[in-house]
This record gives sequence, C-alpha cells and structure tokens, in this order.
Amino acid sequence: MGLQKADAPDGAKLIAGLRGDRFVADGEARAGAFLIWPDGIADVALDDIAALDERVLAPILELDPPRDVILIGSGAAMAWPNMDVLAALRERGLGPEVMDSRAAARTYNLLVAEDRAIAALILPLR
Repeated sequence: MGLQKADAPDGAKLIAGLRGDRFVADGEARAGAFLIWPDGIADVALDDIAALDERVLAPILELDPPRDVILIGSGAAMAWPNMDVLAALRERGLGPEVMDSRAAARTYNLLVAEDRAIAALILPLR
C-alpha cells in the first residue's frame, strides 16, 4: 500500500507505504515502532501506546529547533497514550496529535511536504 506523498524537500525522510504489516520508511521496512522527522529516523522500543513516556520521545524532544507538532500513531486502531505524557508535551509547547498509525503516516508526509517542523512516533500495526 502506498501512502499519499506530495513534493517534499530534498533529502527529507518520508514514509513510503506498507509492505505487509510493516511501514516502509527511509527505504526500510520497519518491524517495530519508530520516530521519524524530516532529517532523521530512530527505532524505539515500544509495543503498547499505554507505555509511552518522554524517554521514548527523547530523540525528537531534543531537536533544535523544536517541532511544532508531534504526531502519535497508536497502531492499527486509535488508542490514547497516558494523558500525563500529552500534558507534558503541551507544557513544552509541542502540539501532540494522536491518531492510528496509518493516518499518522499520511499526515506526516503531507506536513513534511509543507515544510513544517514535524515529527512522528509510529507504532506497528500488530
């Protein structure tokens, strides 16, 4: 399955689609959760959105300049992370948006094409 991709800045990391139940990002099918932003990508150890904490998000929380929006893809279905984590992100001035991982991947690609300061956490579809 391909994901809608618009013209993105040269070299920007995008989510190209799905291969089975794996997202293809930066040319690689990813079996687990990952963080992605236009300049980077990092695999993270997270199997359940309920276990999300700020340590998982550390690579994107340390970005300079900070991101305007952090998309949180919760897996195959919409699920909420701990509300304290969302509150902590808002206190940092970051705009967390939670949705299922397919929607987060599509939204991420669109916002990268708009040259927005964006990052995403994408959980696998299992």
